Amino acid sequence: MWDWLCDCFQITYFDYSIQVIMDQEKKRSTYVRDLWYSVSVALLAHLWKTRNRMLPDNVRFNVIRFKQSVTLAIQGSSEISNGIMHNTVDDLCVIKCFGVKCKMQDSPIIRSLSWIPPRKNEVRMCCDEASKSNPSVGGPGTVFRDCYSNVLHSISSGSGVVSTNYAEGRTVLDGKHFSSEHGMQVLWITSDSKLTIQAFSNDHVQWRFKVDWIRLRRCFIHTCL
Repeated sequence: MWDWLCDCFQITYFDYSIQVIMDQEKKRSTYVRDLWYSVSVALLAHLWKTRNRMLPDNVRFNVIRFKQSVTLAIQGSSEISNGIMHNTVDDLCVIKCFGVKCKMQDSPIIRSLSWIPPRKNEVRMCCDEASKSNPSVGGPGTVFRDCYSNVLHSISSGSGVVSTNYAEGRTVLDGKHFSSEHGMQVLWITSDSKLTIQAFSNDHVQWRFKVDWIRLRRCFIHTCL
């Protein structure tokens, strides 16, 4: 039975230990890996049940019925698998062998986007922050462009362990501080955080940013958020 299973999964070398069985298909796609885990457990369970029936009841071993039982088990587990197959011959052979559904990766969606440059004598500040979780180690990043879409300057730094809202607000303030030092009096601030933009537009910033925001706002003729 293991030889039949190895032929279905194109396995040339096999060791009959539980650890090797579970680690056999680690390099395959997530979908094939789930199928391998489920069929291995199903095969072990059916072998154990068949052996227990053969000894006391004197039941003969039926290979065809045994393979059908294992195939039904793997077909049921394939329905609840969240794995994704690779578009390769090996994966397609495994899927055809057990008669399960193909689970392809979602095709990429191509969208047309446009970037609007600022007006003359205006600077557009695009800011964002990056972090693995909330809160986590993060850092802000800012890019300044003129009306000709030329990059005037870029800023990137680390903020330590902070929340997402704090990092987004710190990004805006650091960008405005740099703008005031370099004589940028008309500033257009853009960010992917709607909450941050609304907070600075309505003067509902965090108390830690309140003093800096009021002081920096006086240095600009016009600030667009």
